[in-house]
Amino acid sequence: MSGKQTKALRLEAVERYQAGESATEICRSLGKSRQWLYKWLQRKEELGSDNGKNSELDNLTIREREVLQLIAEGHTNKEIAYLLGVTVKTVEAHRANLMSKLDTHTTASLTLFAVERGITATHE
Repeated sequence: MSGKQTKALRLEAVERYQAGESATEICRSLGKSRQWLYKWLQRKEELGSDNGKNSELDNLTIREREVLQLIAEGHTNKEIAYLLGVTVKTVEAHRANLMSKLDTHTTASLTLFAVERGITATHE
């Protein structure tokens, strides 16, 4: 699938999601080969459900929240870039923005922030 096709598919999925259709319904209609799309939409649903209780989260963009979640899950910059379809430099920029906005300086503190606010769960 080309980059343009991927963007078009994501755009269609976002429009349908904003219209109230669930990630499962959208992906079912687009076919089983869209596993990446399902994961992407699920992440959007999870990130959008903080109900405004975390003021620090309100200052983050959706993409920064996605990067934060993936960092907290232990992914490398290269893995995050692949999963989000961006360059490693873009992920590094998002990471730097996160650290600046949250006044943190380590991956461990970003992970702790994410876990405390329910962006990701600890694996016990």
